[in-house]
Amino acid sequence: MKQLNRIVLVNWYVLGAVEVPIKGNVAVVGPNGSGKSSLLDAIQTVLMGGNKRYLSFNASAGDKSERSLRTYCLGFMDDSGKKDNARQDSISYLALSFYDTETGKETCVGLAISASLSSPEEEILGRFILPDFSVSLEDFTDKKDGGRLPKEWPEVRESLLKQCPDMKLEKRASRFIRELVTELSYDPQMPNDDEKFVKNFRNALKFVPINSPTRFIREFVLDENIVHVGAFRKSLDEYRVMEQKTREVANRIGELERFRNSAKAFTATLKTRRNTSGWCTRPVLNTLT
Repeated sequence: MKQLNRIVLVNWYVLGAVEVPIKGNVAVVGPNGSGKSSLLDAIQTVLMGGNKRYLSFNASAGDKSERSLRTYCLGFMDDSGKKDNARQDSISYLALSFYDTETGKETCVGLAISASLSSPEEEILGRFILPDFSVSLEDFTDKKDGGRLPKEWPEVRESLLKQCPDMKLEKRASRFIRELVTELSYDPQMPNDDEKFVKNFRNALKFVPINSPTRFIREFVLDENIVHVGAFRKSLDEYRVMEQKTREVANRIGELERFRNSAKAFTATLKTRRNTSGWCTRPVLNTLT
């Protein structure tokens, strides 16, 4: 069984560079704005591969939050978007270390993110999975002037690859989630359903009591039907082409039916004339006298 045993954060909200040990049941206590929710948001950011469609920051508060990956990386102090205490530029690292109770080894999963006040969007620099490998602040930061400064991502990447040759780097969040679920699965022989993992994890973040059986079935039992716009548009275009072809074939069939009916009518007319007049076609011999 693989259990979360350490969180490594660099430039995340009000936290500069910290390692948070996790053992057994853990309670996070502190005043508002101290970073309690940011720990949970860091965990979900990693497990969702930084995919904004799946992220719900400060979900337990119930209200829609203005927090985002960019504001977390830049260190905005509240949901109002104030930039007084924000970092001008930031390279952020989020890493989760999982301890395998059977093998005694650790597996690390994490993200590298870049953000800047001059850019409206953050950038996911890398998504990494390190099987049977443990990380610490030393892997992501350098000591300087009594504190720690983040290393550049290419340097971190090369160092991790050298220490862990089995390191997996994924560009796409969906592929990263699939690999993550496979790597952290309790039983590697069992088929993994990453979509169900995402759905259940997002529901668990809400911490909202379910008082209605109907709501429980809808949110926790029934599968969510996600509409993929690109695939839907392609299917619609194909349907329209098929509809046009079907209409053309129907018109051709109608024309053939009308031609066949005309041929039948002409044949019937010829037969009637033969029967009533007794005429028939004979070879004619022309002679010259």
